[in-house]
Amino acid sequence: MTFEHPIAQSRDSAGYAVVPLGKNKAEVKFEEPYEETPIVTISLRSAVDLDWYRVTDESKEGFTIEIEPSKAEDIEFTWTAISIYLDTKTKQ
Repeated sequence: MTFEHPIAQSRDSAGYAVVPLGKNKAEVKFEEPYEETPIVTISLRSAVDLDWYRVTDESKEGFTIEIEPSKAEDIEFTWTAISIYLDTKTKQ
């Protein structure tokens, strides 16, 4: 399949999230739940040193971004969520 123009998807497919200053997590809620829990990928946009960051609590309704340590500034991430059809041999 070839696309000649950029593809626009719903706001539940990608977006921005901010971990507020002094906090160590941010919750992202989808406007419409997925049929299956999507695969979520995050990217750090802020120029900060973190020990780690990760996605937790993935569900059909949303997910949480956690960081360590908390910072004295807002920490910005981008994220993507995609749902795929899995068979029982590949589902974890």
